[in-house]
Amino acid sequence: MFDRSIRRDIILENSVTRRLITVNARYAQLVVPKEQPLRIITDMSLIRYKKIQIPGSSRKNDIKGCTFTPNGKLVFADHNNGRLVILEESGSLECEIPLSSGRPFDVTCIDENTVAVSNAYATQIEVINISSKLRRKVIKTTGGSYGISFSEGRLLYSELGKVSN
Repeated sequence: MFDRSIRRDIILENSVTRRLITVNARYAQLVVPKEQPLRIITDMSLIRYKKIQIPGSSRKNDIKGCTFTPNGKLVFADHNNGRLVILEESGSLECEIPLSSGRPFDVTCIDENTVAVSNAYATQIEVINISSKLRRKVIKTTGGSYGISFSEGRLLYSELGKVSN
């Protein structure tokens, strides 16, 4: 003999399942990316893409940091000459921006027109608009800043002995 309570449970589960699986849900399930295996650093190799000549200044160039902008510009922090050097994607010079804080150590891209510059000898980080060549903001730090990075709306920098954001 067939047990009605079991049959009712099965029917209810099927009807709920039919309501949950909609066309949108099916598509959403299809667009989930497959998990990619992590590449091990030993599998990587460096290939020189292009050699870039950075124009000289009063002193020998000492490039400590660089970054790319979303529109393909290259921004270099020239430590000895206290400047940012901005090159077009082709490698040609777009402009040079002298920094009032002195000798930059690193640079990171915030958006296509804005970079943040660390300075090992000044207790500040400068935020520079590279299109207008103007300083937009100065962020005070407790010591000289070295490495700098911008990710997910947060600026991360390192001072001697600590990392801050």
